[in-house]
Amino acid sequence: MPKPIFEPREGETFSIVHPAIYYASSGLLKQLAAGGPAASDAVARLTAALENYPYHFEGALALATLHTVAGDLEKACNVRYRACQHILDLLPDDEEEECNLDWEARENQAAMELLHASAIDHVLIGDFELAAALFETLLEFDPEDHFEASKTLVFCYIALEERELFNLTLGDLDEKSAERAVAGLWGTFRFTGKIDPEQFAALHRHLPEVFAEFRGETHEPGETYLAEIESDRPSRMIQARRLWLQTEPFWMEFSDFIPALKQA
Repeated sequence: MPKPIFEPREGETFSIVHPAIYYASSGLLKQLAAGGPAASDAVARLTAALENYPYHFEGALALATLHTVAGDLEKACNVRYRACQHILDLLPDDEEEECNLDWEARENQAAMELLHASAIDHVLIGDFELAAALFETLLEFDPEDHFEASKTLVFCYIALEERELFNLTLGDLDEKSAERAVAGLWGTFRFTGKIDPEQFAALHRHLPEVFAEFRGETHEPGETYLAEIESDRPSRMIQARRLWLQTEPFWMEFSDFIPALKQA
């Protein structure tokens, strides 16, 4: 089976270039974008297309979306992860060779979106090691971090007790970001067993909504949250709830931090 290749572009970037078989099935994606065919037929046709050419990353995204809309989240996750395995198969054998992908190419964006989505899938099921590996590959492709993968990767490193990588990644985050504040506080707790009073006070002082959310008793994504989170400017309270929901798998797995935070 022919494989796509990484073709050099201007500015020391690369683009994924597909063989002719890729374009043979691209018409189906245009039909989906235009509102047809029916979902059941689209699933069957996309599945067949991916069996013939598993490197069709836009097709994998479309198929995963159809499974998600149908409520079959497990199938959606499996489609994304299989596609990621094919992405990893394309990496050069030379680990020193950089593979910065041209962000402007849709084929590249599809591959990077799959890596990010699958990494999040694995965070949600508590597989932080595989999630970290997928995030790391994504950052190799996208050093500018368009998907803000570092904001979740830093929590993976704490979970995996990768202290040096944690420190490096934490330093890359915006000093004023909530992710940096919470990750810094949890990292200190995980590595020392204690809540740092200065970090605790800084969280309370500079990010009171996050402080209240992480010390609160309920975190359900209610109607207000669901209505506001998609807006252009969600409130700080809603943003704090989103951060909780994004990091909740870590608190489920490492259940000592939140009680310690509440008792501090």
